[in-house]
Amino acid sequence: PPERGGGRAGIRAGSFRIKDATLNVSGRPIAYWPFIRGDVDTSETAVQSVRTGFSDDFGLELETKWHLFNLLGLETPKGFQATLALDYFSERGPAAGVDVDYERDRYFGMLKNYFIVDGGEDSLGREREDTSQHDVRGRFLVRHRQYLEDDWQISLELSYLSDKSFLEEFFEKEFDTGKEQETLLYLKKQRDNWAFTAALQARILDFTTQTERTPDFSLHLAGESLANGATWFSENRAGIVR
Repeated sequence: PPERGGGRAGIRAGSFRIKDATLNVSGRPIAYWPFIRGDVDTSETAVQSVRTGFSDDFGLELETKWHLFNLLGLETPKGFQATLALDYFSERGPAAGVDVDYERDRYFGMLKNYFIVDGGEDSLGREREDTSQHDVRGRFLVRHRQYLEDDWQISLELSYLSDKSFLEEFFEKEFDTGKEQETLLYLKKQRDNWAFTAALQARILDFTTQTERTPDFSLHLAGESLANGATWFSENRAGIVR
């Protein structure tokens, strides 16, 4: 029935299950999925976004994002967001990837992966026209932090790139301003004005310049009051670093 002011009232909350779902444009199906399950509200559907465009490097671009848990027929876990990307670029090829972000009381993190069957060439500026020798290119990234008992916390990072120019070509903003792509295990205990850390860091990307730590320990003391109004700061390190 119409709402006050001429609007129409509809379903605002609930859940849905759809078998043999299709995405239609002008009445014609362009995508199919056998089963979709999810929640109904003002923002939660199977399709998150569809974008089309054209560029010299990628040709005709079709980029789609989908709510992953809906496509799998699963309820979305509390604190989790997951997106499936299904893309096609006429000058490069088909691509797919999954992005997951999560945060709970004792941990948080992210997962990113994206792979493309690339039949094109990178365009990274003058004298940088060398192309990857990989037909399948991509990335895999995991970052996780867990808060443990007794003021301990542990962080894990794992980053894989197929080649040195992939990130710059396909995720330029992340390449320019994002955190360094690292593989490491980091343990920390912090209490009051002191902290102890232990780090293991590996260089698995042989085309990058990175520090390796096997391992590296540190002890920090900040702002310890001494006699006569003096304050003591200290940083001590021991480890094998290359």
